[in-house]
Amino acid sequence: MAILAEEVDGVIGVDTHRDTLAAAAVSPIGAVLASTDSPANARGYRRLLDFAREHVPGRRCWALEGVGSYGAGLAAFLDQAGERVVEVYRLNRSGDRQLNRALHTITLIRMRLDPATKAYVARRITEGKTARDAQRCLKRVICHQLFKTLERIDRPTLRSIVDLVQAA
Repeated sequence: MAILAEEVDGVIGVDTHRDTLAAAAVSPIGAVLASTDSPANARGYRRLLDFAREHVPGRRCWALEGVGSYGAGLAAFLDQAGERVVEVYRLNRSGDRQLNRALHTITLIRMRLDPATKAYVARRITEGKTARDAQRCLKRVICHQLFKTLERIDRPTLRSIVDLVQAA
């Protein structure tokens, strides 16, 4: 059985919401190539397809959350366009919400106290992003920093950290 990374040139991951769709083009090895937001309507669907064609012009797969709910319209549109679509699931909704809450708190504190973060947010706003979008960008940066830190930790140390967090 082939793994997805061998079958595609990239994946378009989409987090679906009632009014908006947040998408990221990702290489087969997991590098984020680009990201965008669009409205959850026919015009937004076309915009996401154009985004995908630009950033992953070859063989691609769409990974959608909520195909049975907020992602249903996009999934139907992509299916009609001949695109490959797979549904992804959250394994632990409460865990994801707890992590998102922690990231939200980290961004608020850094935006208030850290000069480098203040400069980053100001730069994003001067680029035309709203304050909310700038905070989303900051969350992505923090997630990337955390991931890189976790990659450098050896497995036994990481297991000890997870055990401590679960015990708390």
